[in-house]
Amino acid sequence: MTPQDGSEFPLEMSLSPHRTSTGSVLIVAMRDVSMRKQTEAALQQAQKMEAVGHLTSGVAHDFNNVLGAVIGNLDLLAEVIVDNPKAVHHAEQSLAAALSGAEL
Repeated sequence: MTPQDGSEFPLEMSLSPHRTSTGSVLIVAMRDVSMRKQTEAALQQAQKMEAVGHLTSGVAHDFNNVLGAVIGNLDLLAEVIVDNPKAVHHAEQSLAAALSGAEL
């Protein structure tokens, strides 16, 4: 079905035969389902965004766990290399980078 402006829209139609005293007639009911289709599309988009949110949250959590292990090991390493200034400097730089990543 097309409205007078020429645009198309989705519709549902049901047909029901009905007997009368003078014969049979067909009752036709049509309904514009444009709003329902738009609502369904919006719901699907919201569900996709929710799924992306859950995924990114999980990735961030896992990334934080990895950084926690890196930070902990760098702290332990710093205790063992105290008499090597160059190694201490590299450990401090790595620790600073890991802490910066954890803040992200």
